[in-house]
Amino acid sequence: MSDIKRVPCVGTSVVRVDAYDKLCGKMRYTGDCYSEEYYFGRTLRSPHACANVKKIELDPEFDWTGITVVTEEDIPGENVLNNFNMDVPFLPKNGRVNYIGEPVALVAAPTEELAAEALKHIHVEYETIEPSLNVFDSIAKKNLIYSDNNIIKEYHVDKGDPDAIFADTENYDILEGSYRTPYQEQAYIEPQSMIAFPEENGITIKGSMQCPYYIRKESQKLFNFPPENIHVIQMPTGGGFGGKEHFPTMIASHAALLALKSGHPVKMIYSRTEDMEGTTKRHPSYITLKTAINKKTGQLGAVYSEIIFDAGAYSMATPVVLARGTIAGAGAYDCDDIKIWARGVATNLIPTSAFRGFGAPQSFFAVEHHMTRHAEKLGLDPLKFKRENLLKKDSVTATGQHLKDPVALERCMNALFEKINYPELYKKYREQPKDAKKRRGVGFSAVFHGAGFTGRGEDYIKAKAGVRICDDGRVEVLCSTTEMGQGMRTVLPQIVAEAIGVPFERVSVPWTDTADVPDSGPTVASRTTMVVGKVLRDAAVLANEAIKEAVSQEFGCEDPDIINGRIYGGGKELMGMDGAAELLKKQQRDLCYYSVYSSPPGIEWNEKTFHGDAY
Repeated sequence: MSDIKRVPCVGTSVVRVDAYDKLCGKMRYTGDCYSEEYYFGRTLRSPHACANVKKIELDPEFDWTGITVVTEEDIPGENVLNNFNMDVPFLPKNGRVNYIGEPVALVAAPTEELAAEALKHIHVEYETIEPSLNVFDSIAKKNLIYSDNNIIKEYHVDKGDPDAIFADTENYDILEGSYRTPYQEQAYIEPQSMIAFPEENGITIKGSMQCPYYIRKESQKLFNFPPENIHVIQMPTGGGFGGKEHFPTMIASHAALLALKSGHPVKMIYSRTEDMEGTTKRHPSYITLKTAINKKTGQLGAVYSEIIFDAGAYSMATPVVLARGTIAGAGAYDCDDIKIWARGVATNLIPTSAFRGFGAPQSFFAVEHHMTRHAEKLGLDPLKFKRENLLKKDSVTATGQHLKDPVALERCMNALFEKINYPELYKKYREQPKDAKKRRGVGFSAVFHGAGFTGRGEDYIKAKAGVRICDDGRVEVLCSTTEMGQGMRTVLPQIVAEAIGVPFERVSVPWTDTADVPDSGPTVASRTTMVVGKVLRDAAVLANEAIKEAVSQEFGCEDPDIINGRIYGGGKELMGMDGAAELLKKQQRDLCYYSVYSSPPGIEWNEKTFHGDAY
């Protein structure tokens, strides 16, 4: 067998498995599904930022035949989306609405036109309340939206003694600055879309989503159904970027409520306008930074960062988004004395939630601008200042994580600068006349990013994934991770193929169906390849070992091997993978092999002190 060359999978360039269907328009998205049995769902939304719903009336002169209307009274279970803080209602809880665009009632009808017309004939009486439309009014408790202080989540990081450094104005130059970032829309190609099918004592939900098990788990409390009666299937998804993490549970539940009451499958697809007006965004941020730089050495001495994220009316993913923003509060710089105070604040604005980078981009934006300003104030070259103060091997981060492995940040920076002659370009563009009609610019940011959930997040999730050996020699990946354009259905088969010893083309990932795959955790936080990929690799190794043990038992050979989809032992080829399933069944072995995530040894994290190995 030593003369047989293994065909590698990981590290090679392969054709994306979904490329052909997408390029040729064969991929069927939720919007491409149609049946004469479908009803079409629409949402009646609040025109007020803060109000009490006093009365909902249906126009008696309108023909309501064949039209289904759902209000809070129609919710059979708990009217709360099971997010981190359990505060997001599916429809106004106790009649309270907290932002413009909040769903108030739902309508389903046999045609889209009739559903839209029906919305006009639902009359809502509101008692308006003075809203808090910015974080500072909320901090001042102008209007209580969340708990007794409007603070959804708060984190503190303390490292060293920054106050002592800031007090030493003889040796350190001090600079303060304030930075803001606005809302940002994910702008995925496909808008939010779901189809719900009523079942006997259950519901089937298909649609565009990142986290099928979120929808299944949260529907349990909404409908009081056992989990096995809630069937969630991911359709091909045209982008997510965090915008289809929590929010799809909202539209899925709305479609399901209408489907169960009407007895018809209900299709809900937001228009682009409705999607942009009514779904979650990136958190606006208000960040105040104070830094101390040694006047003689140019070394960064201390950092103070006060971070405020606008969570909007409900918490959604604010606790974990704010956590990443806090971890990034001092940027990618080596500093012994750091203090960070971060708060997620409720306002009467549209809820904010996950978006690529998960809170870190806001902090890095502020830190990078501030470091450039402070260096220039002292007459230092900002690029040289940043290079000399970057995190490196053996540095300790703001949260106390010791970087024991090599850090390639400075090496990447140097390679980039050399390739495009960045310092010269930077100097050239900075010298342009500020009143020129056309100006050019070039920018550089030093950042870090951790794949997977922060702290003990992955330990709580306990991602499970597996592989199935099929009768025809194929291998199926069993995980609830979703494909939304990032290439998961191509990357994960590469990992599994390499671990089992079969060609890449013989491994497939079916579209996620909660009836057939375990809970691998949400498809968020850049965790798919590193976290779920590792779990799948472990499961594939178990499958590889089981097949080899079966072959050894069947043929009486030692150390059999699987190479390129062929099974060898005793110096000769014994069989192909198409016989593996039959052999496993003959010996009463499993065809499916699973593994569960476990954190690497030596990882420590204290949630209360926000200290330890953040990633």
